[in-house]
Amino acid sequence: IHMKHITLFFRSAAAQTGAVMNKKLKKIAGGCILWFTGFTLAGCFSPGGERIVNEMVFDLNNISDLEIAYDEENVTFCDGRSEKLVIREYMTDDNRRYYANTEIQGKRLHISEGGRPLFKDGFSCRVEVFLPASYNRDLTVSTTSGVIDMTQADLMLDSLRAETTSGEIRLEQVKAACLDLETTRGILDLGTLLADQITIHSTEGRVNISRMEGNVNYTSTHGSLMVDAAVGAGIYQTSNDGLLQLRYEKADGDLQFYNKNGDILLTLPSSLAFELEAVSRNGSVSADFGKDEKEEKGWVKGKNGSAPYVKISLESRNGKLEIKKE
Repeated sequence: IHMKHITLFFRSAAAQTGAVMNKKLKKIAGGCILWFTGFTLAGCFSPGGERIVNEMVFDLNNISDLEIAYDEENVTFCDGRSEKLVIREYMTDDNRRYYANTEIQGKRLHISEGGRPLFKDGFSCRVEVFLPASYNRDLTVSTTSGVIDMTQADLMLDSLRAETTSGEIRLEQVKAACLDLETTRGILDLGTLLADQITIHSTEGRVNISRMEGNVNYTSTHGSLMVDAAVGAGIYQTSNDGLLQLRYEKADGDLQFYNKNGDILLTLPSSLAFELEAVSRNGSVSADFGKDEKEEKGWVKGKNGSAPYVKISLESRNGKLEIKKE
């Protein structure tokens, strides 16, 4: 692969008389990257004093696995303006050592943050990713404490994996065969998720979802999950405490919920034909329907409809279980 490395830098003395710039072209074998550095354009300043210092352009024709990893930087995705991937880094300090590291191995492109000052007082960085609409393969994005904002991008991918330790992941809409979202103690603020397989893990974070369709596997220790509308099937497990609150518009497979010490609040359509069993050892159980076989303290069992095709189970040790009819 042929790589071009172009350095553009504007001299401060030319600020009043127009843009005067020197261009330096260097050929580097091993990749196909167009790399712009040293921008000090007036329109590139952010409220935090960051300015664009590094722009990289990648040809994704032979790339099927794209990985982007930063620590505390906010990473914002936008719809691409061309058929090439564009990465822009904004920093308060223009130092080449801080520019992103890039690596291409076969069909895999890995982009990660560069060096950082030993003392970060006054230093900040943010990243913009312009992803071509034509890219529909695998995408992995991770941060430690930075925000991953994908609300401006309409994503259609083979797979998406997004992970943050204590930051935030924001999604407006994504369609993928496989979707994997994870946080330790951060926030997942998600719009519409459409995927064959949806995997969500939160140690003690908060997960809010407007709509999801697919087969779900959710695990958490202390986290909370709130879903406004869901279609599909799923297994939801909270090993300690936290809230599970979901509204299913349609279930085309079994639903299993376990929350050791927290509450489970489930809303189901009245037309759904299902078998139900809900048990809480020390908590309360209530159901608007599906309780024709057993209804006593901490235990509800029964069915809804003449030909149930879905099994729904709820279990807790100390939590409250509620099954509402819509």
